Amino acid sequence: MSHSQLHRAYNVWQYAAVLAFVVPRVFGDPGAPPANVPLQIDAISGRIFASVVMGFEHPQQVNFAVSTGLRYSAVASPQCPSCSQSTYNPSSSSSYQAVDGNVTSLYGGIDLSGGLMREDCGFKQTDGTSLWKWPNQTLVLSRSAEGVRNVFSSTIGGVIGMSHSAPQGGAATDTVLGHWLGTHPKNSSFQFGLALNDLSSTHQKAVPSDEEDTGAGRLHMAAVNETFFNTTALKWLTASSSFVGTDANAGYPSDYVFDLQGWKFDGPDSFTISSASSAQAIFEPLFPAIVFPAKFANSIYGSLTGAQEVADSNPKQWTLPCDMAELLWTANYNGLEIQSRNLVLKSTSGGCVGAIQGWQDETTTTFLLGAPAMANAYVIHQTDQHGLSQVGVAPRLPLLLQGRSKSSRNAIIGGVVGGVVGGLILIAIALWFFRRTISRSERTYVNEVAPVPVGAPSTPGSPWNGTNGAPMTANSMSSSDSTFAAQQAATMSQVGNGKGRSLYTSVSRPGDAPASGSGNRSPSEAGTVTSSVPSSRVPSSRRPMLPPAYEA
Repeated sequence: MSHSQLHRAYNVWQYAAVLAFVVPRVFGDPGAPPANVPLQIDAISGRIFASVVMGFEHPQQVNFAVSTGLRYSAVASPQCPSCSQSTYNPSSSSSYQAVDGNVTSLYGGIDLSGGLMREDCGFKQTDGTSLWKWPNQTLVLSRSAEGVRNVFSSTIGGVIGMSHSAPQGGAATDTVLGHWLGTHPKNSSFQFGLALNDLSSTHQKAVPSDEEDTGAGRLHMAAVNETFFNTTALKWLTASSSFVGTDANAGYPSDYVFDLQGWKFDGPDSFTISSASSAQAIFEPLFPAIVFPAKFANSIYGSLTGAQEVADSNPKQWTLPCDMAELLWTANYNGLEIQSRNLVLKSTSGGCVGAIQGWQDETTTTFLLGAPAMANAYVIHQTDQHGLSQVGVAPRLPLLLQGRSKSSRNAIIGGVVGGVVGGLILIAIALWFFRRTISRSERTYVNEVAPVPVGAPSTPGSPWNGTNGAPMTANSMSSSDSTFAAQQAATMSQVGNGKGRSLYTSVSRPGDAPASGSGNRSPSEAGTVTSSVPSSRVPSSRRPMLPPAYEA
């Protein structure tokens, strides 16, 4: 392969490398983090869920609610008494593996007890076809769905737990995050980001047929998506393994318990209540409400006209007039204030209820920040290989296409994609022309530079016209007997503080007679040099000399 062919091949490789780097970052790569998982909402329970494929050879689609605190993930068995749809059938999967033993799994009054199993699972991403996979995952095949609150329904048939500590009777690798970190030891940490939308507009909606308009939010697995939040305002909170609620059994154990640094509630008629004290809290999208210490919840609803406590509710719950407005809760996350206005929600029994609830135990001082508290924030949970965790909170960025019609959105998307593709093509063409121009310039320099004329004017610094030893004039510059390159080379040989250096120096070849008086010459000596080499040819024994500034 010739030198020019190698040069062209190298250029093609450069362009391919640039495009391989740019295109996935512009258009996204379904197989690379961050995995973009669409979230929907169950109109009956108000729980956030994602679509999960179980078994890759004979896939079964099951809707999984999302929990940050659960350690074991669970799927409803065919014997689940309240699951009429979306149930998983182990006998229909070739990758199902039964695991010896039964577990008792209680989480916030939800009973997820049952036998253990392993299965290949994958989140469905926004394109509807590609999966973010986590194969051979341990789950509870839950036979019991009874309790104070039931996570399973005709829509939701499973729940994925995102805590990483070893569950009771199990190992850390039985959790989704522990399993991923164990199979990716070179990754120092795992992140997932939750971008939930305002539930005040989605809570009363059934699951729509058009996935494009679901609007419940996004789950980003393995890495966060910085296009969803204000990166400069991101605040990190140190997290620990503890629980919120009454106790570890009836409450919510989690690996992401952090300190909430104060809050403020504003209501009608200038009512305000606030606290500057630090209190432990967790984000839990599984729960469609915000649970306060009882004394604060009692004070809030005691000031709201028409509020009534629901009998035997646990946590304590209040009904509200559906036209109740001007409710605002502001939380302080390490100096970052996030506001929540979606504090009146539709009730499954008709009417409306308050999104703020209260613990039954008057001594409980912790906060459970459910989906309504996460609506205007981007919430990051991060865990490293040593089990150390952090929670990040940042303001959500406005959605560019929010509120637009489908045709308008498609037109904008088409324009953006077309513009990006056109820009990449122009960049590639510009790079190609630039490299081609540089290559031609190098070849022109090598082929067109004429030899240094033998002989020089006796007067130091006098320009040399390369023909007859006379000083250069305007007429001699235009003479057809000497090319411009030869005249330029001769002129350059005289610059450099009067040293009279040539752009070329002689290199002795075997058999050549040594040049008389070789070495450095004064300008006056240069005119006495003789040579038998014709001035119209460049001796092959000459090599370029570096300019004075680059010579040692």
